Parts: sequence; C-alpha cells; structure tokens
Amino acid sequence: MLLPMFSDLHNHTWTRPSMASNCLAVVDEFRILCKKLETRHAVFGGDYWEAIGKIPIDSLENGYRKIEELQRTVKLVWNLGNHARGNDGDHAEVVFGELKNVDLVRTPRVFRFDAAPKFRLAVIPYQGDNHALEQQIKAITDTDRKKGDRNVLLIHDGVRGAKVGPDEGYDPETGFNPGEHMFEDFDLVLAGHYHNPQAYKAGGSRVVFIGAPLEHKRGDRGSEPRGFLVIDTDSLKLTRYPMKFPTFAQIEVSTQADVDELCKSTEYKNNYLHVVYKKERLSFDTRKVDALDVTTATGYEIKTEVRMKTKIDDPFGRVLEGYIELECEESTDDPERRKRVLALGEDIAKRAGVNL
Repeated sequence: MLLPMFSDLHNHTWTRPSMASNCLAVVDEFRILCKKLETRHAVFGGDYWEAIGKIPIDSLENGYRKIEELQRTVKLVWNLGNHARGNDGDHAEVVFGELKNVDLVRTPRVFRFDAAPKFRLAVIPYQGDNHALEQQIKAITDTDRKKGDRNVLLIHDGVRGAKVGPDEGYDPETGFNPGEHMFEDFDLVLAGHYHNPQAYKAGGSRVVFIGAPLEHKRGDRGSEPRGFLVIDTDSLKLTRYPMKFPTFAQIEVSTQADVDELCKSTEYKNNYLHVVYKKERLSFDTRKVDALDVTTATGYEIKTEVRMKTKIDDPFGRVLEGYIELECEESTDDPERRKRVLALGEDIAKRAGVNL
C-alpha cells in the first residue's frame, strides 16, 4: 500500500494574502496525488493552521472545506501539533475530528490498515516536553505489536541533530534527544514540526522529517525541495513528490546598476524576493517593475510589495503572485537615523507614484 502524507501546512494570511491561497492549493494537489496513487488512506503530520487560538473566519471556512473535500477521497490519520493547542483549551483544528473519514490523534494511538496488515503506525501528538515524549514512546513501543510487523513511529516534536532555525541552519542542541536506543524498536521514525525535509540517524533508527509542503517565510529559503512524502508500507521505501509553489530568495544590491539589472530579471517572477540595500541613499526606480500597487514603511524596515500576476506553465492553470520586499538595513533607536530610513521609504513611494 502507498501511504501519502504531508505536514505543517500552517495555513495563514499573516505574511501576504497569496500564501493563504497557496496553502489551500496544497490540499487540492494532495487530493489529486491520492487519486493518482489510488490509495484510500493518507496521513497529516500536524499544524494545519498557523494561528494558535482564534482562527480568522474566512481561513476557518476555506480550510475546513478543503479537508472536507479531501476526506471524501481518503481516510486521514490526523496528528495534532503544537499549533493545535489553543490558548483556552481546544484549538479549531479539533473540528476535523467530526468528519467521517478523519481519525484525530489527541492521545497516542496505534493504527493498522486492512490493505497492509503487517504495517503498524504508532502516532504520538505534540508533547513539547522531552520527558513526556520519552514516556509516551516507551508506553507505545509494544502496544498492539506483533511479530513480523514493520513498525513506524509518527511524532510532532523536534529531534536533536536536525537542521532548524533561521534559514534552517544546523542546530544539534534543538529538540528531543532520543539517546542511543530510544527508537531502535522502530524501523522508521517520521516527524512533523520542523519544516525542512530531511533524514538522518538518531536513537538507533532512521528519522525522517516530512517537512512543510511549501516555503512559508524567508528563513525557509535554500532548503530541500518541498512537497509530499509517500511511504510504501511493504518496503518502507520513501518517495518525495516535490511541488511547484513559490519559493523565497534574497539578494543584495549596492549600486544603481545592480538595481537596473534586477528590474530586467525574470528569474524571480512568481516567487518571493527579499532585496537588501547595502547603501542607505541608493536610488531605486520602482517604476521599472510592473504593476506596483502597495508601498509601506514600517518600523526600521522599508518594504515595497510588488505584485506581478503572471500565469506560469502550470498544469492547474493557477495565477500565482510574485512579491519583492525591499529592506534598508537600519537597526537603531536613534530618532534621526530612523527619520532617514522612513524618508527613504517615502522617496521610493514617490518614485512609484504611490502615496503612503
């Protein structure tokens, strides 16, 4: 049996509106993949929404509708992550447990599948505490375990040794330390929580982070290709299905020639580009970039959002948006320097014909 999975969607609108539509498109494409694989089962590794606590009503309705459609195609094992813990108890994510074909994992459980009788999936929701996670792993290791089983563990916690943090840098001190033998009774450990897809050895077993299906922020740039993961329940072979969603890039400019060259480039269309000024008084003619419609100056950053709605060669015919963010590197509480930064933002807006 082929068992597709995705994790850490973090459906949100807090960075830019197009990210919300991208997140919804992820669910559509996952449903299409499930149909293509002719499977009746799938797994979600946790953190469907970004917000912890209250969810904006449009995000709630649209996100719920997509999962309602998905569960008509497959039966979902749904693990709960750290973003599913609300400020006052249950989070809106638990509403999916009311759907007929969603098995919501609120406490550790073991799953078996008729199409793969030797495949045993042990699932532990987010613990956020190393001692608690260790106790849960020990408790579930032998639960409903039979001789000859292919034992797979799914968690939603970090595991030490992963690439995490800003730009997914290597941080061996982050996450649960499984010790030398903690995972050795499992043939494979799958995990949500960290967004960079990766695999390495830890605790006596292979640890594989499912990864987020798309890049969410600038800190994700340069990571492994994002998408979906499919496990063959007979061989435990893993296949990654990369998806074509906008990615993040960062470049530095220090001369007008750099800016002119950037304006002529088509390399970043339909993606998110972060441009860093290396000189405070650099002149940037934003009129050379098509359809600029928003310019903002906030805090110590200058950000200019450029929307370029351009159809790409995409089998689903979507219209994706590209953005450029311009940041002037000024980190100081000096009021005079702050004024100069804001003046630069006003100058950018004036050149673009946009009023702040």
